[in-house]
Amino acid sequence: GRRAATHLAALLEAAAEAAGAHGGPPQAAHGPLVVLTFSKGCVVANQLLTELALLPTGGNDTESAGARLLGALAEVHYLDAGLQCRGAHLADPAVAAALGKRSAPPRVALHGTPRQWRDQSRPWLAEEKA
Repeated sequence: GRRAATHLAALLEAAAEAAGAHGGPPQAAHGPLVVLTFSKGCVVANQLLTELALLPTGGNDTESAGARLLGALAEVHYLDAGLQCRGAHLADPAVAAALGKRSAPPRVALHGTPRQWRDQSRPWLAEEKA
């Protein structure tokens, strides 16, 4: 489990170390995480939200980098999700329900253009938005 969160946590840590080595700002140890995804990257947002939904609350698993990253997830923004098949947006009702039961669920926002929402070749985008 939590492969996406663990991988993203490692990428962020490496980026923070590189920035620090080059005089960049220090990494915030804790704090809210805002994820912005674009086009096909929205699949990553779906995976992170699913992993968060499956993360036990109040358990001892907050020590892993992936669990800490998921715990800091405050907002997820989908920007013009561009899949040619269903699944561009989080549409699993069980995952949405589990996220809603968390003490601090992340805010999820869908952003797109009128052209995207009305695209007759991808009618599921408007359905998933609803």
